[in-house]
Amino acid sequence: MAAGRFQARYDFWVTKPPAGLDDLVKGGGWGPNGHGTLTETITLATDRQSYVSTLTYAFFDADGRPAPGGGAATARAVRIGF
Repeated sequence: MAAGRFQARYDFWVTKPPAGLDDLVKGGGWGPNGHGTLTETITLATDRQSYVSTLTYAFFDADGRPAPGGGAATARAVRIGF
């Protein structure tokens, strides 16, 4: 990445609750139910007093297919001075 630009990636996995107590007793329950990725690209201002970031969120079902719920966002922050 260019100077002052950083990227963070967060991968996570989703589980589904057991249908009933019997599933837990039999050694099952809390099986995989999908995964997602949150990627953030951070651009630091040249004076290092603020930054802008863009975030993208992608979610995939248990079969690896894109699932509803993804999206994009932006964030801005300014250093607090005292």
